[in-house]
Amino acid sequence: MRWKIIVVNCTIVVVLGLLTFALLRTSLLDVLADRGSRRAEAERAVRSANTLLELESLRLERWLAERASEESVSGVFAAGTLEARSESARFQANRLRDAANKSALLSKVPIPLVLFVDARGVALGRNDSNQMRGDDLGRSYPSIASALRSGQTSSHVWLNRQRSEQLIVSYAPVHVDGAIAGLLIGWLGVVVVFALNALTYMVMAAVLANLGSSGVRTPAPPLPERFGGALVAGARYVRHSPV
Repeated sequence: MRWKIIVVNCTIVVVLGLLTFALLRTSLLDVLADRGSRRAEAERAVRSANTLLELESLRLERWLAERASEESVSGVFAAGTLEARSESARFQANRLRDAANKSALLSKVPIPLVLFVDARGVALGRNDSNQMRGDDLGRSYPSIASALRSGQTSSHVWLNRQRSEQLIVSYAPVHVDGAIAGLLIGWLGVVVVFALNALTYMVMAAVLANLGSSGVRTPAPPLPERFGGALVAGARYVRHSPV
């Protein structure tokens, strides 16, 4: 009885292995047969993803710059106490997030997060939550300090393993009495983050596509154990092992 079970299971493994090998071989042959076309497709995908990121970032920068000039936004930084500034920042962030998602300029990409940062790079408040309040984001993301010094709108990618963040954000400085009081920050939604991931994978695909034409040859690895021999060895082990 035990041998019947072993034979059936081995047969299933062999059939699945052969099917997997056939499908994988067909796919690889298709890729390798037209390496130039695959490389061109990868390069086009990289350019398309990069263009999408730049376009959506510029739209968000423009929208944030218009909002930063509003009196209600600059008033966040003029509140008397830190608690008052934080509460005002959260209220205005909620309002701006709702306005962004209704804006014709930003209609294609949702803006899930709007954040106020003071002149030191410390978060005052964001929409829908007290999270990040008091965080020294200027230390975690040097681009914030650069934006505060330059006083210009800009966009950056936030990559932070400790905070598990991979975000595309845009900055707009907020001026009070002619001085930079802080930044208004908007986070582009998941569609653009997926584009960032696609850009990363397409770059890797382009690199892999170039490997075959680089002229570099590496020594072949030793041949693995044949499938039939491994199957016989496994059956021998099962036969002689106690159950």
